[in-house]
Amino acid sequence: MKLVLDTNIIVSSVISQRGYSAKIRGKWQSGEVQLATSREILQEVEWVLNYPRIQKRHRWAPKQVSEFVKQIRANSVFVAKTRKVKAVEEDPDDDKFVECALAAKARIIITGDPHLLSIKKYKNISIVTPREFIESRG
Repeated sequence: MKLVLDTNIIVSSVISQRGYSAKIRGKWQSGEVQLATSREILQEVEWVLNYPRIQKRHRWAPKQVSEFVKQIRANSVFVAKTRKVKAVEEDPDDDKFVECALAAKARIIITGDPHLLSIKKYKNISIVTPREFIESRG
C-alpha cells in the first residue's frame, strides 16, 4: 500500500518513539507500507526538523537530519514532477501532499493538519489521521 505522510507525521515520528506516527514510521521502515514523497515535501521535513524548538526535542544534529531526509528519499517512491492542483483552499501550501499522492498513485494521505483532514477525500485518495490509519489497518 502506497501512502503520503504529511510533514507533521514524519516530524512526530522523530520526536516520539511512541504513538501512531511512530507506528506508521515502523510500518514504512519494515516495508509493510510504501511511502511516496516529493522534493517539496522533503524540503519541508528538513526545514521543520531543523527548527530550534523542534531540534531541541529530537536532539539530532543538522547532519543527522540531512541523513534522515536522504534515507526517506532513498527508501520511498520519489516523484520528481507533480501536476499542480488546488485542493486545499484554506492552505494552498498543503496542495503538495495531494499532488504527490496523485503523481505516485497513492491511495492515502496521513496527516494531523485540519485543512487537509477537512477534505476527507480527494478523487480516490483518502485523507486520514494516524490513529484512523492504524486502527483501520492494525
